[in-house]
Amino acid sequence: MKHLKAWFRTMVIKQGYLDVEQLKLSVFEASGKLVKVQGLHWDDILLLVPIKGNPSRWTAVLHRKHGYIAVNQSCNAMLREREEEWLDYSVFVKNNFAKMAKVHSLMPRLLDPGVFMLPIPPKRYNNTSWCRWDRDTMYGSIISNKEELSMMFYNGFLSVVFHIDEKAFSRRLSNAEKIEAVVSQLCMELRGTGKTKGTPVLDTFINTVGGDFASKFSGRVTRDLLGQALKEMRDSNMTVMPEFEDF
Repeated sequence: MKHLKAWFRTMVIKQGYLDVEQLKLSVFEASGKLVKVQGLHWDDILLLVPIKGNPSRWTAVLHRKHGYIAVNQSCNAMLREREEEWLDYSVFVKNNFAKMAKVHSLMPRLLDPGVFMLPIPPKRYNNTSWCRWDRDTMYGSIISNKEELSMMFYNGFLSVVFHIDEKAFSRRLSNAEKIEAVVSQLCMELRGTGKTKGTPVLDTFINTVGGDFASKFSGRVTRDLLGQALKEMRDSNMTVMPEFEDF
């Protein structure tokens, strides 16, 4: 906690945990307020929390090696810059695998097999907080002022508390596990292994992806654009119709 001010460190140590609701820009030392940052990778991020107060575009980060730092960037912007290497969130998780797993809210981010970023409160300025879950993470719950709180244990750090109960946390973790199970089954079918006859998950995946692409494509194709496409074909002029991107 070297980048947190001494009075705040003392308070946190005395209460025995760090409550994410207590993270404000004013509790960070100048050395921990980063206007710009490079070299911040998923493997090092344990926690992302939008900081309450003005200015509103700061995010508290629990870094595996450097502890708590504040970055002058919103959670959403940081997530967009660090798309998953294993499964792209927008293309695969949110639009396809989540549908197949019947997960409709509280979408996780899948970083590796068994490694997730789970959405947690608080949510501020349309930015959700995220906590890392992997085989080295331990979860527990405590009662404070008659409220059940969730507590995360990360190796080398004082435990972190956020304001949802065990049932709400378990739902988030279950969503991630359901989506990962679909991915695992799909991989087995692609390799031709496993006990399932045929390729039901692969077939569903192809239909889901195809339907998603078709709905996006049909939603963007107008009579005018079709006319332009026909004009390109007739005149051999490939500059008439605008290109479609980001499907």
